[in-house]
Amino acid sequence: MKKLLLLAIAFSAFFAFNSSALAAKNPPRKVAVQTYTFSELPLDELIPVLKEVGIDCIGASGGLKLSKKYPDVRFNPSRNEEQKAYAHKLLNDAKIKVISYGVVYSKNRAEVENLCKFAQEFGCPVIITEDKPEQFPFWEEIAPLYGVKMALHNHAYNNYKNNAYFYPRLVEMLIRPYKNICACADNGHWIRSGLNTIEGHNILKGRLAAIHFKDMNKFDNLNARCVPFGTGVADMKKVLENLDAQGYDGYFVIEYEGTRNPVKEVKKCVEFLRNN
Repeated sequence: MKKLLLLAIAFSAFFAFNSSALAAKNPPRKVAVQTYTFSELPLDELIPVLKEVGIDCIGASGGLKLSKKYPDVRFNPSRNEEQKAYAHKLLNDAKIKVISYGVVYSKNRAEVENLCKFAQEFGCPVIITEDKPEQFPFWEEIAPLYGVKMALHNHAYNNYKNNAYFYPRLVEMLIRPYKNICACADNGHWIRSGLNTIEGHNILKGRLAAIHFKDMNKFDNLNARCVPFGTGVADMKKVLENLDAQGYDGYFVIEYEGTRNPVKEVKKCVEFLRNN
């Protein structure tokens, strides 16, 4: 009887240790929604929707409108102090964090500094851009002064007239010399471009500041549309397992494009991320 008791105690201790080790290895995923997902909604109307889908973090798109109170005002550095205070109140009252801002663009050093200052004001750690390489030295210099990083985003290959950032090897090569420039991988655009999500993430291993996360209904098709995670062509469980193995600890930013007010679909995506 005594031996059985000792075995039970040892087994319990072993199980508790391994459970805690597993929990430490795989903490809860950081989940956010890109506001472009609900592009028709201004910030004040978006907040109740975020609560409905169970999200308290956003990637604020460059085109995010502020509210009906300011119908022509967008969430960007050109806002006056009254409008910024209004945005702060909306976010603070709802306990919503801005974890990234963009996609936005800059043309000179002053615009980089304005974007960095704006991000700092809202506690936003990542600015997402598709800026040209000649702007990179300004980002490298200015971003750390405001406690932010720049993350280079990609669209699909039909955006080639603007840049070729859809190609992850090019992105890795371009950002390699910089400490304060990372990548924001949009795997939906990789899928549209016929590129493998896991291979892309592996190329950018250690340089991913944020991920615009998608599953798509078709591969290598520019007209592919978003579908709830786990129902499309990407093996999303393996994608997550690979990112866990990499030690990725940034946000999974759900960006569900092409569907008007996709509350049900985003809920499914949130559930998938929290259960896998």
